[in-house]
Amino acid sequence: MYKTYSSSLFALISIVGFTMLTQNLTYGQTAQNNQAKIDEYVKGIMKRYGIPGAAVAVIRHNQVIHENYYGYANLEHQVAIQPKTIFPLLSTTKIPVTTAVFKLIEKGKFSLNDQIGTLIDGLPSSWQPVELKYLLAHASGLPDIVKYDKEDEKTAQAKTYKDKIVFPKGASFHYNQTNFWILTKIIEKYTQEKFEAHVLRTQFKKDNPSVLFSTNMLDIIANRATRYTFFNDRKTLEVDTQVNGAFLNSCNGLNLSLPEFIQWSKRFAKGDFISQTSKNKMWKKFKYSQQGPKFAYGWEIHPINDHLSYGFSGGHTTAYRTFPNDGLSIIWLTNGLKKQYSTDPIINYIAGIVNKELYDPTTIALESVNKLFFEKSLKEAISGYYKIKKANPQVNFNKTLFGIASGFLNDNQPQNSIKVYDLNIAEYPKGWIGYYGRANAHRKNKDFGQAVQDYKKAATLNPNEADQKQLRKMAADLEEKIKKH
Repeated sequence: MYKTYSSSLFALISIVGFTMLTQNLTYGQTAQNNQAKIDEYVKGIMKRYGIPGAAVAVIRHNQVIHENYYGYANLEHQVAIQPKTIFPLLSTTKIPVTTAVFKLIEKGKFSLNDQIGTLIDGLPSSWQPVELKYLLAHASGLPDIVKYDKEDEKTAQAKTYKDKIVFPKGASFHYNQTNFWILTKIIEKYTQEKFEAHVLRTQFKKDNPSVLFSTNMLDIIANRATRYTFFNDRKTLEVDTQVNGAFLNSCNGLNLSLPEFIQWSKRFAKGDFISQTSKNKMWKKFKYSQQGPKFAYGWEIHPINDHLSYGFSGGHTTAYRTFPNDGLSIIWLTNGLKKQYSTDPIINYIAGIVNKELYDPTTIALESVNKLFFEKSLKEAISGYYKIKKANPQVNFNKTLFGIASGFLNDNQPQNSIKVYDLNIAEYPKGWIGYYGRANAHRKNKDFGQAVQDYKKAATLNPNEADQKQLRKMAADLEEKIKKH
């Protein structure tokens, strides 16, 4: 017997079908609009900061909702950025490394509270009581091996071992490559594998030419984007010739393409590498005994509208961020810049495009100020800044003003730089970075006396003991230079 339907039921089915079709069309239109908005924003950022090439992806609920490639992998030969283009991740490398450490913790090989002297042999006696957790939180207080990055590992190790402890463990945050160099040794001991082989085997496809370790920008690697840096004195964008030893691979050595990073992100989200319990431990906020940023174990913490996100960045050119409760991840890869910038507001802005709950007025205000100083005269930009600040009294513009002033300094415009640093200091007189930046500008302008005063003022305002020592040394070195002349 054939089933029959009433006219009212048929009408209801028609309405539901039409509604679903309309929703699908609306979703498709929204997705297209979002992609267009992201494209427009990325191109504007590239123009503002002189970025040669970029690859950007947005992943939502483990589906790629945006993947695009912009600009050039090589300017000389006009080679476009493509899916096969490989990018040096620089310090974003630390995210897979931290994940590898927590996998070993998950397996019971060691714990966050284990002293590193019990995990590996040969460390100086003053280093041995430092717990593993302090390495991941950059709170170890150990001297930084990166000072000797041009040396071979044996020489760099010997010199670093002789350096003094910078501050008591756990006191504060001080970004330090020694921490991850030690983690390399720990990973190798407890896996009986070379560090690089272990990370590639456990987190990427075997024998994949699109994923490799190299800290040498001069290595010839098929499909790797040329990395560019800006030379102030010559006012030119030139090939980055940075060469580090392989012993710093865990700090900044991973290179990969955007499609490979997308696959890594999907697998990370699914729990292929570590469990949710391990992620929760890894993302727990670290408590510094004196002062420190919002930082977990190897990951920065970024709250937006009460939504937590976690990530890290490298060299002002790459970044990864995940919003676990929103099922959202964003990848930002570029191959250089003319002006330094922070990747954080860029990630925040893109997140706000694809998820209205992450639309952040603070990010919009900060981006508006950056855009003003890029597009307008200095006088107009400063006037516009005051208007934006008045409309957004809750926003702290301290780091943004510092970044803008530093951009002028990098562009070899010390006078404009000083004017913005003056604004920075007037707005935030208790902040140390404005004085530090202005000291650098006065130094470049050969006003050494004023530079000394500003370095000293920055030292009195900076709460970090290690930074205080460095700032005082900069002042003392400059005073010595003044005496000699």
